[in-house]
Amino acid sequence: MLNCIFFYDDTNRFWQPGNYLTKAIDSSFTVNIYNHGVIAEDIGIIETLESIQPAIDFILVVDSGKTHHKLHHYTEIIQRSGVLSAIWLSDTHIGWEERKFWITEFQYDYVFVAQRDAIDKVVSECGYTKDKVFWLPHAVDTDIFKPLENPKKRFDAVSVGFMNQNREMIFPILENQINFKQFSTIWGWSVSKAYQEGKMGINIPVSNDPLNMRCFEIGACKIPQIIGYPDNDSNGLFELFKDEEDILTFPLSDISKLKELVVRILINPQIGENLANNMYNKVVKQHTYKHRMNFMLEAMGYTERI
Repeated sequence: MLNCIFFYDDTNRFWQPGNYLTKAIDSSFTVNIYNHGVIAEDIGIIETLESIQPAIDFILVVDSGKTHHKLHHYTEIIQRSGVLSAIWLSDTHIGWEERKFWITEFQYDYVFVAQRDAIDKVVSECGYTKDKVFWLPHAVDTDIFKPLENPKKRFDAVSVGFMNQNREMIFPILENQINFKQFSTIWGWSVSKAYQEGKMGINIPVSNDPLNMRCFEIGACKIPQIIGYPDNDSNGLFELFKDEEDILTFPLSDISKLKELVVRILINPQIGENLANNMYNKVVKQHTYKHRMNFMLEAMGYTERI
């Protein structure tokens, strides 16, 4: 059995990756979490690293978008104890300079990035070799995001998330054309229910992150999904999912294409059903937090799987 420590600042936000990973590991018998959901400097756990029994095998920092965990204070202790360290960065598309500081200040053994284009940034700007940096997209908790039995379809299309520049441009157009609903301050089960009240989900990314958490969550809810992406910058989307088979997509500059896709699903529900089924099958079989944790274990050289 492996023994690990998780650092993330999301203990009160169950809908964030740190808690989802903790939940996935807790359901296994091959990895034990010695401590999780804390900030390293707050509890003194690294100071006792060499005395913990059984010994800690690895430390995993999960990017919460809020607080850096300051492992650089403990570089000597971590290196002396032989503990591997890894970080999973979620938001390099909106906070690169801050995250660049994190992974330069402390040199992790492994860096995982949710946005594919961040690999080159980590290698060229932060002193890492390419064999230590991995693309690891977001994922989904299928206990929360799963098909409901006979959900009432109240809307033609639904989107969930705070407003951003792209959404401010697109959503008013949808509201004038169809029965469209945008939800903002909801999370977890409420998000799952909200999506399934729509005949389709609309996923408009913040920037070049079409493979955001919503991509996988909509897929797990088994409804058709339309995803916008910056022109010529799908950032790995089409490596995981097929346009016209799993999802429908449009360049963010082409609103007329979005309108056409929405109408296509509304007038031909069979198209939407086929998309929803294909995407659902891929997501639940390949893109859960269990899959992501197993990928990290393999990348770090462990044979154990959760």
